[in-house]
Amino acid sequence: FKKYFPFGSAPEFASKSFSCKQIYRIMQSEGMNIDVVSPGEIYTAVSAGFDMSHCFFHGNNKTDGDIAFAIENYKSEKHMG
Repeated sequence: FKKYFPFGSAPEFASKSFSCKQIYRIMQSEGMNIDVVSPGEIYTAVSAGFDMSHCFFHGNNKTDGDIAFAIENYKSEKHMG
């Protein structure tokens, strides 16, 4: 990535393919970003200690509660670091 892509580029793991604590630990140790589409995936990543500044919440059909949960967990991570 460093050779062929702009500064700051990183691969992103699609959490919907396999969401468990150990995969988030592996992704973090490899310096990868993750994308998440549900509060459950966010919860699992946070529980695994994943750095949420490398997490991207996307997709459609989100409730206000889903979005609030994502924001709160991102804020909580910032305060923990």
